[in-house]
Amino acid sequence: MCGNTESSKYYRHKGKNGSWDRKSYMCQSCYDLLRRYGTIDKDKIEDFKRQYIKKRIEINLEKKRCCICGKTETYKRPDGTYQWCKDYDNNDNWTGRYQCCDCNSIIRQRKPDSQANVIRSMRKSRIGSISLKDSNAKGVLIEVVIAKVRDLKVLSIVMDNFRYMLDLSIDKEYGIIQSKGRVSKYGEWKVGYIGNKEFDYIFIVCMDRKWSIIERIYAIPKEEIFNLSGITIYENPSRGSKWEKFRLKDISQYNNVYHSLTDYLKDKELFGIEDIKKWLDMHDMAGLT
Repeated sequence: MCGNTESSKYYRHKGKNGSWDRKSYMCQSCYDLLRRYGTIDKDKIEDFKRQYIKKRIEINLEKKRCCICGKTETYKRPDGTYQWCKDYDNNDNWTGRYQCCDCNSIIRQRKPDSQANVIRSMRKSRIGSISLKDSNAKGVLIEVVIAKVRDLKVLSIVMDNFRYMLDLSIDKEYGIIQSKGRVSKYGEWKVGYIGNKEFDYIFIVCMDRKWSIIERIYAIPKEEIFNLSGITIYENPSRGSKWEKFRLKDISQYNNVYHSLTDYLKDKELFGIEDIKKWLDMHDMAGLT
């Protein structure tokens, strides 16, 4: 059939009527191709393979669905097949279900020994190496103060990440709060461009020059600062300010909580998330507000 004169074994080649003419033979290679594909034509065989792979993909999509997100698609290999990951229970037994690659990746990254968690545990915020003089540290202190007074959660503490996208949990009165702590320069407290961050109110906490006292707090709704490049609050009331109507009248609770927190941290050159958590526990046990 192919003209090959060398083969490990030869087979009788029968014609269309199914009978052997007593002289025609085929090699092992042709016999295997004919038995598997029904032809030795290379073009037809390649077409058969393409159709087989296409059908296999369709069957896989019909049978498999991610048990976590419900998607019927996952990572597609270069050969056109989809890669699914088996779903295991807490005892490492296969449940018979599958996970898509995206969900499987998220689950793996949540494990204690994952690369992401190893990196997270080494961050400054986790190993207690943030200075009180650091601007990020001061921002966290302001968030903690607002959270304690407003009975909210500090999401950066909950998520073990001082750079978390949101500051605080949802407030019943103000919704999503974005907090900014500022000291006065040349008689002004300034907050630059807020950007497109998600929030309903921005709390501007106006500090004295030594960061020892909260002098004022403003709760300004987002619609009031829409399209503004920044906010300026003046120390001297005679200069006037359209923001005064958003100024909180009583900030004694905020100052009490702030002093409690800074007193707890004052002997620490460096601190981390665990220090804040300990203070929160002590603060709750003491019943302070």
